[in-house]
Amino acid sequence: MARNTPNRGGLLPDISRLNEEAKDDSLNASLTKSFSLKSIETLLLGKSITNKSRCLYEGNAETLLENLSIDDCSIQGYIGPDAINDEIWNLEIKRSINALPILRFIECKKHLAPYSFLKIVEVMTELSNYHHLKYQNEEATKEDFKDLSLYTYIISNSTQPNYVKDVLLQFHKLAIDPFYKEDNVVLWERKKRTVQDFQHPTYKRYIKYLLRNRILPQTERSYQGILKRFFIWLTTILEEFKSYNMNDVPIYKIKREHLQDYKRYLLIQVKHGNRSLNKASDDLYVIKDFFQHLYQNKQVLQDITQQIGAIKQKKYHYRDLPNKEELMQFFNTVELYAEDPLTDGLAFGFLYNNGLRVSEMANLQWENVNLERNTISLKRKGNKSCVIYIPSILRTKLKQLFEMRKDYTFVFSEKPESFKKKIREHYMVYAKLAGWTFPNNVHIFRHIFITYLTENNCSPQALKELADVENLETLSYYFHRSEERLIDEVNKLDLNF
Repeated sequence: MARNTPNRGGLLPDISRLNEEAKDDSLNASLTKSFSLKSIETLLLGKSITNKSRCLYEGNAETLLENLSIDDCSIQGYIGPDAINDEIWNLEIKRSINALPILRFIECKKHLAPYSFLKIVEVMTELSNYHHLKYQNEEATKEDFKDLSLYTYIISNSTQPNYVKDVLLQFHKLAIDPFYKEDNVVLWERKKRTVQDFQHPTYKRYIKYLLRNRILPQTERSYQGILKRFFIWLTTILEEFKSYNMNDVPIYKIKREHLQDYKRYLLIQVKHGNRSLNKASDDLYVIKDFFQHLYQNKQVLQDITQQIGAIKQKKYHYRDLPNKEELMQFFNTVELYAEDPLTDGLAFGFLYNNGLRVSEMANLQWENVNLERNTISLKRKGNKSCVIYIPSILRTKLKQLFEMRKDYTFVFSEKPESFKKKIREHYMVYAKLAGWTFPNNVHIFRHIFITYLTENNCSPQALKELADVENLETLSYYFHRSEERLIDEVNKLDLNF
């Protein structure tokens, strides 16, 4: 049941009240103690409030955010994380995999952590599906899985070839042929990778040029990641580059056919749902721009990007989103299975109820939390300062967590980067247990948040503030109204002339 709260003056908390409370020296006054009235207004609106701008923000954001909340059901009979792998086994594996060798292999991996177990299940499900497609037989035998072309196909279509090789090799040795000598087979050759930055000499010059002329410093990491993935692909997949490290690949050896192969690889990743079309398009754009820069600066003799067409992207991609019942199932799953239901439930709550990005949620700090005024100040994308409202459904949990972690700096973990990785992994597990078939990416909560606001008559100006976006065109990528919803809206129109 949606919760309603009294109207407190639209998007903004009562500014005069905040100004008075700024004088308060209590523990929970940290949010506004250092802010003048003008600075609070600037944080909330990006400019001082005038009568005109007040009218624009009369959308009662607090009520909007409260109505977004789903029922906080009390879960009876906590199960815990130890039962997750058995649940995945019962609900997913026995229903979708018939090959006995694969079933036996997966069963012997049930002792692993849930996310690790789920990743193995995904690899083996791919193998099972391809085996069935190729052999068309009901009962798979050990002899079938001695066919190395099965593994070659799965590895070549993976975004994590080294990991997939490890899993498939374990399967082959444990379940198929214990005496198999993998050292003599090129298929299993594995490029040893250490955790290191991509610092190819040509990249250093390229990024220096970009920072001077075209991009912001915070964009460098994105460019570096795209080029790093390309060079890792070269040294992992292509035979002629396997003897090189990603930072010492001779640039002159990279030819047009290698870019064509990588373009095909990106399109395969899109087809299998491992990369979005927009991301693949961006990847190819950056790689082509990199090699064009090398050619223009006479670091290579040929422009190998010629005749490499762009990957055409759709700026808008419709996706199905969970309804309230499905969302409730997800959060109930967290309560049932999480090792720490309070922390995980609150983390996902901020993603869903406030539309925070994962990095913003992971970097929340106690000194910026004001539990008396139900607000949090934080740095958002582009290092912008912002004040957000804490919905009541999160308030109680946040107070409980404060009692447990009040001596710490960060709300969730003193290692925000590790917590980001952890919450992404937990999302994959909980989504599987909740029976979700939606895109397996925790960013889906931001799409839900923005779609909800658009469906509840939130003004464009308030929408930009609540969603933290620069322009309304960006917001349009997050709108996902179902056909049923559109029909309902049409039926509301009065067409009697």
